[in-house]
Amino acid sequence: MQYTLHDLTEHISRVIALNFVDPLWVTAETAQVSTSRGHTYIDLIGRDGEQIVAQVQGILWYSNRKQLARRLGEASVQALLQQGRELRLQVTVDYHERYGLKLTVVDLDPEFTIGQLALARARTIATLREARLLGRNAQHSLPPVLQRIAVISSETAAGLQDFRMQLAHNTHGYRYEQVLYEAPMQGEAAPKAIVKQLRKIARLPGRYDAIAIMRGGGAKLDLVAFDDLALNQQIATMPLPVLVGIGHETDETVIDLTAHTALKTPTALADFMIRHNEAYEAELLHSGGHLQRLASGYQQYARQQLDHATAQLRWQVSRHLREATYLLDRNTDKLRTATERHSTLALRQLDEAAQRLTMLRPEQMHKRGYVRVEKGGEVVTHAAQVSTDDEVTLHLEGGRVEGLIK
Repeated sequence: MQYTLHDLTEHISRVIALNFVDPLWVTAETAQVSTSRGHTYIDLIGRDGEQIVAQVQGILWYSNRKQLARRLGEASVQALLQQGRELRLQVTVDYHERYGLKLTVVDLDPEFTIGQLALARARTIATLREARLLGRNAQHSLPPVLQRIAVISSETAAGLQDFRMQLAHNTHGYRYEQVLYEAPMQGEAAPKAIVKQLRKIARLPGRYDAIAIMRGGGAKLDLVAFDDLALNQQIATMPLPVLVGIGHETDETVIDLTAHTALKTPTALADFMIRHNEAYEAELLHSGGHLQRLASGYQQYARQQLDHATAQLRWQVSRHLREATYLLDRNTDKLRTATERHSTLALRQLDEAAQRLTMLRPEQMHKRGYVRVEKGGEVVTHAAQVSTDDEVTLHLEGGRVEGLIK
């Protein structure tokens, strides 16, 4: 039997219409997702290991998407319809003679995708653990004061505003330098964008005290970006502490395990930084008080030592002064006695000298029979000074006698 192409496509259309009357639940992976005029077009693929064994296009009409958004939330629908997601979809099978086979999406099962993501998360954690990357960033010591912070977030994120407000209105007046490295915080582009910013920061050694990654609250699927293996490998190997404040209260993402410190919200992250600096200030105040007490103790001890030394010095000076006074009095008496003795002796010697001088006066000498001989007005002391017929003068007691030598 020979068919025209039109006959064949009509036959296929009838077969499909007769055999696929009711919607079906199928599982597939999204290869590509695009939107046009409110409608979402999805390339669905089936794999056998790494090999693609089936591929078909699906469409989620605008009206159906609005219904899903009302039931699941627009953020969840958007998170589900990302490239590379494992989906469980309820579809109707349509075949058009001209446009071929198409699956019309009427419902999504988020729990299936969440389960698949949980399995992927477990594989990521196992890979990081095997590479000894879990806890590696936590080995960095936080500096005593956190002030220079590289912030990775979306500029318009409400969580970022909460973080900034919390830091700005801290009761201690601490100041923080915050430099924003903007990146999307959800969606398939988020991991690569965050990794790019992390690498940029890593090229600035010593510029920052820590890195803060944050975003506000969201559904489970909104946080899938933080389970990315490459992102967590980059965080684990960063040269400075990475602090995260991801807005979730119950769910734990992989980034919570690889970061240095994980907080539940951006506000909690800001509080952590304030408390960290507060603890250092308290330590400084405690050390200052301890030093003040030590200084006061040493000052009091030094004052006591000085008072004791002063008393000792005063006593020593007084003792030496008394001894010196005693010696001075004793030496004064000795000097007085010696002076009187030497004075008496000197007077006696002076009197004796005066007596000898008196006895040596010419008139005294004349009384004892001594004669002074002069020749020509000069005293003759030796016989050789005169000769026969020299005229001499003899001085005697009571006068003088002149005559010639015979």
